[in-house]
Amino acid sequence: NAQHKVLLAHGWSGRTSQFWRITEELLQTGNYCIYGIDFPAHGSSSENKTELTEIASIIHQFANQYHITTIIAHSLGGAASLYALKIGMHLEKLVLISTPTLAEDVVNSFCRKLNAGLNTKKFIQTKVVAEYGEPIESFFAESYIQELNPIKMLLLHDENDRSVDVKNTSVLLNANPNAEINLSKGLGHTRILKNDLVAFNLANWLSKN
Repeated sequence: NAQHKVLLAHGWSGRTSQFWRITEELLQTGNYCIYGIDFPAHGSSSENKTELTEIASIIHQFANQYHITTIIAHSLGGAASLYALKIGMHLEKLVLISTPTLAEDVVNSFCRKLNAGLNTKKFIQTKVVAEYGEPIESFFAESYIQELNPIKMLLLHDENDRSVDVKNTSVLLNANPNAEINLSKGLGHTRILKNDLVAFNLANWLSKN
């Protein structure tokens, strides 16, 4: 049988090696060829800066070049994968883990981490418009999810995620009739990646879909 080609897309401040438990499960249970990229300014990359549209472009080009059928993405890697779909990437399946879809939430979370106030929030919003000619909302799925073909999606999120509220996943579930959701509790934003049950459920979903 032909191998299913899977791309792993990590989140902000993350790296591909965070998917070790999921990769282990996939290799044990299915016929997969698994690729991973450390995006610019992450992991083993030698670059020192990046942003969502660059990551989306990398995902898009890699998926087309290597005929990727499935992407498993965490956090901002999920947001970038969705944006890659918007700009023309073709996929059969997309697994999104703790993925932000609401720009307001992303900016608010960033400001909280910096202990920054309203002026910083306004600066970020203004800078995005100045550099890209579009408001920050246009780069997150809240603004374009209805335009995407409803491919098969598995949405994994933890109810106690303090970095990306679970309401972000609801945006995708409500817009895509081919989406399934699986909520965990007590794993937070990153421990979800190394949980045995999450890895099992993910591999099981892929094998059945």
